[in-house]
Amino acid sequence: MKIVFYSLLISVLLFIVACEDGVSTEAVESANASEYYPGVIGSSFTYNLDTLDQLSRNYVNVDSRNTIITDTRTINGTEYMVQENRGTNGTVEQYFRRTDNGVYFYFDTTGFSQTIALLGDSLATLINISPDEEIIALSTPFEDGKQWNAYKFNFTLSALQIDYSIVDVKATIEGMDTLSLDVFGEATEAVKIKYNITTRIPTDISNFLEPEEINYEGYSWYVKGTGLVRAEGSGVLLSFLSGTSIDFSDSLTIYRETLTSYSLE
Repeated sequence: MKIVFYSLLISVLLFIVACEDGVSTEAVESANASEYYPGVIGSSFTYNLDTLDQLSRNYVNVDSRNTIITDTRTINGTEYMVQENRGTNGTVEQYFRRTDNGVYFYFDTTGFSQTIALLGDSLATLINISPDEEIIALSTPFEDGKQWNAYKFNFTLSALQIDYSIVDVKATIEGMDTLSLDVFGEATEAVKIKYNITTRIPTDISNFLEPEEINYEGYSWYVKGTGLVRAEGSGVLLSFLSGTSIDFSDSLTIYRETLTSYSLE
């Protein structure tokens, strides 16, 4: 049972975001959320991936990522756009949908239920997991200081009276930042989103009932009519945005991902 449960926890960690502080500015005007994550089938976005040298405090280029919207897919009765994230380590698909009110990324939770089922009927009935099926990346209205629950994964083991959130992600509108990116050729205003993540992962039997809380902060910037233009922080954050596997041992390394070109077709 211990092995299966830790397998479950490791899977959950693949959707945690973590990164460094940024600088916020003025309030953001209300807008259509879909305008901040645009694109149709054939649209493409290319990003440079840099890492921060701890000695010089300068960023050094280490890789690039090409994101292409390739198709649509219906999952559990909901239609999503298919986004392929292509890098040197291969291609990973993500599924997203957008409305006037928000931008949502699908999170496949079927693996968790299958893992619990391996315990057998008698034990499986004692365990209840409640992972959200979607991550809410953006939510309107875009008002400075607005906060929403972006993702939550609850775990309950009634026999031991265990009930807590393994992952709890909150997002906050931090206002507008003025970014100077080569892709635009001039200063451009971007909506800045701050993500606060709290994890509660048991490390051994001594803290199984009350695991230590670990908090992370992450930032992303979105430009109206373009989409995601920058993300900064640990490898956990960049892996989340690119859809690649997350190596939690790399969480202390600081990365920066910056949009270098795009075509909305």
